[in-house]
Amino acid sequence: MPATSLSAKGVALVNLLQLQPGETVSSVINISKTHDAANLIMCTVRGTIKKTPFEQYQNVRTSGLIAINLDDGDELKWIRMTSGDDEVVISTAEGQAIRFHERDARPMGRVSRGVRGIRLRTGDSVIGMDVVQAKSSIFVISQAGYGKRTKVSQFTAHARGGVGIRSAVVNDKTGKLIGVKTLTEDDTQEVIIISSQGQTIRLGLKDIPALGRATQGVRIMRMNDGDEVVSLALVDKTDELDDDEEAAVETAAKA
Repeated sequence: MPATSLSAKGVALVNLLQLQPGETVSSVINISKTHDAANLIMCTVRGTIKKTPFEQYQNVRTSGLIAINLDDGDELKWIRMTSGDDEVVISTAEGQAIRFHERDARPMGRVSRGVRGIRLRTGDSVIGMDVVQAKSSIFVISQAGYGKRTKVSQFTAHARGGVGIRSAVVNDKTGKLIGVKTLTEDDTQEVIIISSQGQTIRLGLKDIPALGRATQGVRIMRMNDGDEVVSLALVDKTDELDDDEEAAVETAAKA
């Protein structure tokens, strides 16, 4: 993969990977040669999770390896590396979340389907899955720009497969939740939020209110008529963008 500038177009993935017709990339993981991960844990939009020993992916061909057997209409969206002694939180668009220990999901082979991670109510879907630490916070953002962060300690651990507990109040004013990220408490991370019309804001930890689970959050991004939040990402606080880089981010967002 060639190294390029921030504003460069890049290389089409079909030139690097042998993707099947209709197949798209849904998750990317950065792996160092000295990693100590024991497992890869996966989650689909319908709430299925699967844990597979990382050693089964040591030798991945350019044509790929089967990672999970999906049901019709389901989609693999989130993959995280775990140590074997981590906790996981799964969040949904309607404001439900479930926290459980990865030991609740037994290790499976690459071609297996997985097990139920969260039981979804009618019309609901998973919007995120992340590994959490005891002192971290869960940040959520809704379509209409309402967001908040909530201490992980407020999410009591349960056995996987339940409906979870309320993570945010979702109503007509807020719109459904579209994204969730785990924030550390050392103030080294910032959040970038992007709307469908290309508006972008960058927030530090102090700019995100800490609220309880059963609240809708506060408006942290004002939306134009017909606009809505579509994506968010975490960046290191030390990664300052110059004017040219900020312009490139805005151009990429509009694209």
